[in-house]
Amino acid sequence: MAKVICLTRGTPRFRAYKWIEDLGYPVHYIVDDETQAMRVRSMAHLGHVHVTRLKRKGQDIVAQTRDWAMRNVVDVNEWCIWVDDNVARLTALPEQFRADRIDFDLDDEPLIGWREGFEERARDPKALVDGLMRRCELEGTIFGGFAIETNYFFRRLRYQWWGYVRTQLAVYRNDGSSWLTWPGMMLEDFVKSVDVVCRYGKVVIDRMAKPIKPSFEEGGIGSFQERLPHLRHDCAKLMEAYPGLLRPVKEGVDFQLTFAKRSQATIDDWRRQAGYFSEPQGRS
Repeated sequence: MAKVICLTRGTPRFRAYKWIEDLGYPVHYIVDDETQAMRVRSMAHLGHVHVTRLKRKGQDIVAQTRDWAMRNVVDVNEWCIWVDDNVARLTALPEQFRADRIDFDLDDEPLIGWREGFEERARDPKALVDGLMRRCELEGTIFGGFAIETNYFFRRLRYQWWGYVRTQLAVYRNDGSSWLTWPGMMLEDFVKSVDVVCRYGKVVIDRMAKPIKPSFEEGGIGSFQERLPHLRHDCAKLMEAYPGLLRPVKEGVDFQLTFAKRSQATIDDWRRQAGYFSEPQGRS
């Protein structure tokens, strides 16, 4: 069994409750205090509400809250589905057109076209999430997500193995490892993506589906400009902690990273040299 985990404060941006039950698993909302709990209960009539009573300050509050959920709500070795509270829907290319590799020039396309096909509302979100968990298990990893690219042209390959799993909608098996790697961290889902690649060899990203949500919406952890110093700090920490594994997305960009290694052979060579070829260890 798995659990849906949604971190929220019950502010006007909270809209995931309108569709989250379509995922087909018990829903658990994680809030800071009783006031937020009352707001969430008034909007989402089904689901469990958990109050952390963590003191909300600093950019690492999300990492703290995810870590709290893994300690208090999700059992070790249990799967969960992370959902951001402002995700409005899940889009997906219709099932009959999904393939491991798409040739946009030669393959049959939906009558409405490729762009509109990728933007269709997912007809069965549970099947996509279940399929992602199964694929993670098949690949021997614990973390999987969906596309972050908006342009369908960059989504011709269905699966990505070394990339950024964003917790806007993601699956994760709790192996006991921490979500709070250092005080003040804000990029906790990218840090976890890197950590999982190091310890398990890969993540799984299904680019045939994509959650839809506004960027930097009010009520979250700040605008892009407010986040920028923390993004730069986290990227510098990651470059220092994992030398040679990561690189800036673009030359001169110091707030966004990607993997420098792009094959299983080069990833595993880096892992071997860095001493990651022992059994993955979580929190004792």
